[in-house]
Amino acid sequence: MAKVNTKKIFLSLSRLGEGLYDMMSEDHKTAVAFGMIPHEIIVNTMVMVKARIAEVYAESLGIPAKDIRPHIKKEFLNEVEHEICLGIYSRASDLGRMIV
Repeated sequence: MAKVNTKKIFLSLSRLGEGLYDMMSEDHKTAVAFGMIPHEIIVNTMVMVKARIAEVYAESLGIPAKDIRPHIKKEFLNEVEHEICLGIYSRASDLGRMIV
């Protein structure tokens, strides 16, 4: 299970992905079964994750979160997104819902 520790915030990315899968509609779960994750699921999740990370760092530095967001490394966010996707696929697989 991949985990990210960013000072005060601790994310269990696999569990986040598993939780996202559980909240998906049946149409979205069908897409996941064929190896596709709906774009809006990932985009909306990453917006929230990036905002939370920015809030925590900004609080520790005493500056507004909007000043931190542009400085969060794209590579870091790509890794976070990848791990969340793996959590989604893992949950689908555990439930026997993967076709591919």
